[in-house]
Amino acid sequence: MVEQHIQTNITDSLVPGLDFRGGVPSAEYVKSSKLVRWRAEAGDRFSQAAKQLRFRLVDDCWLQSGTVRLQVTMNNTHGGDSLQPRTDPLGMFTSARLYMGGQLVEDIQELGVVAVMLDYFKPVNRRINDSMMNHPLAANNDDRTALRNGRSRKLIFELPFGMLKQRLWLPLHLTSQLVIELTLGPAAQSLSGGANTSNDFDLSDVSLLGTCLHVDSAISAGYHQHLDSGLPLPIPFQSLIVTKHVVTQPNFTLSLSRSLSRIKQIFFCLIRTNVPQVTGFTAKANGTHIDDETDNMSYQVQIGSSKFPDNLAEGVGEHYTRLMQALGKQLDHDDIALTPAVYLNSKPIYGIDLERCGNEAAYQGISTRDGKVVTLTVNNAYPVDGTAANNIYNVIVVQVYDGIVNLRKGAIDVSE
Repeated sequence: MVEQHIQTNITDSLVPGLDFRGGVPSAEYVKSSKLVRWRAEAGDRFSQAAKQLRFRLVDDCWLQSGTVRLQVTMNNTHGGDSLQPRTDPLGMFTSARLYMGGQLVEDIQELGVVAVMLDYFKPVNRRINDSMMNHPLAANNDDRTALRNGRSRKLIFELPFGMLKQRLWLPLHLTSQLVIELTLGPAAQSLSGGANTSNDFDLSDVSLLGTCLHVDSAISAGYHQHLDSGLPLPIPFQSLIVTKHVVTQPNFTLSLSRSLSRIKQIFFCLIRTNVPQVTGFTAKANGTHIDDETDNMSYQVQIGSSKFPDNLAEGVGEHYTRLMQALGKQLDHDDIALTPAVYLNSKPIYGIDLERCGNEAAYQGISTRDGKVVTLTVNNAYPVDGTAANNIYNVIVVQVYDGIVNLRKGAIDVSE
């Protein structure tokens, strides 16, 4: 009987001609919305002499999380040379922190490298179109438009926080304060200084943009009563733990010592220490030679006694497959901006998925709270060079995890 019911009723729904519910859902409880601008604290001019941008988001409203953008004016302060961006504007920063109610919720380090990863994880067309809001991409979809000497350019771009990418509105009137901090990195981090180009710039007219919603007073009162009764208001989010490790041999094992309730994916890349530290990704295989001599890099993640994958992931074919799997692209078949030429020649990024359901459900990652040791083992990571300085590499490892912020009356607690 159960099987027959499933077969005959699982897809039943009212045909449009019999659906009198009034079409798409309405939201009459939302009384107004406003496009808000929050100015940076401690001045409006930032450079290598004043690196930290800090914003305090205070308002009696619900913040529509996905609308938050950072807007700045980039000024070329050099008298004769142009600025040549090598990344999107997020690559200017080395770290980003988000606080709620005085509690540190997200702390993202090595932000320059993370920005490059996030940029190339976008679909091709979205990456191109997003560049129109800051440094437009050239016809080859890789180089970015230079900024002439003495001129300025307005930039708008997203921030990397998972709290600002989740679907729930943030109750600014209940969080007491939401603080965002960004720290500028070295000027050469995001600019390709060279002949007829400069690294001299500063930022002005710095602000955060967002959409604030005001709802019916009865709705707000209901949430206040919920908190007054001692119950929490949970907000799930996804964020990153980023670490940097130095290796001097192409075969190595790294211990990733961070206790997380639900680790979802791990991504990593290698950058030689004497090349640009944001864009100089390195791999053994390349666009010219992909064969059994060069295409023999392998890697594996181990958590406790479990290994991911069961056997070492070897060769660019499997590396790209594991990356797409970790990004959740195996099932939706959407593309990313890492084309074969880009991946093989300049942006090799590696990934492994640790979720039980492969991006199809939340909180399906692995817990390392019970003392399980997480290790990353890599073999034949790069070609050995006769010059010792060319054999020192930074390995940037990104751990993606699910977290929860519980809003309580007069307090906030964070679970990673």
